Amino acid sequence: HPSLKDRLAALKLSASLPIVSEDNAANVWLSGECQNVIGEFDREWLDANEKPWKERFDYVSKSTIELSELRSKDSGDLSDEDLWNLGQLEGEFGERKSAIELIGLYQKKHPNNENAAYLLACYLMAEDDERCLNFFEKALSSPDLAYNACANAFEFLTNLGKIEEAEKWREKAEGANRVLEEADAERETLNPDDVLEKADLNHETVRAIIAKLKQSGKIKKAWIAQKSVKHYPEVPAIAVAVIGKGFALSENSLQQALAEELAEFSLWIIPKAGDYKPLAKRIIAAGEQVL
Repeated sequence: HPSLKDRLAALKLSASLPIVSEDNAANVWLSGECQNVIGEFDREWLDANEKPWKERFDYVSKSTIELSELRSKDSGDLSDEDLWNLGQLEGEFGERKSAIELIGLYQKKHPNNENAAYLLACYLMAEDDERCLNFFEKALSSPDLAYNACANAFEFLTNLGKIEEAEKWREKAEGANRVLEEADAERETLNPDDVLEKADLNHETVRAIIAKLKQSGKIKKAWIAQKSVKHYPEVPAIAVAVIGKGFALSENSLQQALAEELAEFSLWIIPKAGDYKPLAKRIIAAGEQVL
């Protein structure tokens, strides 16, 4: 299409600039309240953004200092934690190739660590390196990473035009999503016919739950068991039977109070009284007393 200038030239007309208004539309429409409205918008923006912006500023400031400190260390002096942190910081704020080297080294030391495999795969993918597919494959055993690993591999292969290979990863993604849904369903309810077994008291999550129970101050006795699950058994489905202290709290109140205190965990809390007594007895029989 011809530009406005060309159209005016074809019509043998000359363009003239409009008269500049001494006032703007906002002032006219808002009848002198323009500055108040702008001030209100500024306050709303600041209320919504000041905290996350400050948090981000603090995070970036601390991260860049840490990155500089870790870079100054000899590679032989880096602990595994240092190696992991330096790799992540290089990936976010530094050189991606350095990040690949560092996380690759960490992954070799910890070949079963899905987080390391996934992070390395993402860095390799950003460099258009097909080795990423091997590491996305290693991340599939993690319930938190499986779907994203498949989705990223699908995107990577699609961009390369390898549609048939990409389709296989799409099918894997759908399968991973189904497994996640089934795993969530397994952990949603505790039924009378569910199989209960001893919990691994050395598992990090179980230890953290026991620590919280001891800190509560509301519990006289507690037993822990876990539900036998089909999907991701390495992520325990924990059931806790409890006897509260005194008579200050009803069974329902005790259950609700503990659920709030242990909200960071996915577990069932069953008072050993009232309607819950049969289920609590099963937990006690299958599990171990921890309090």
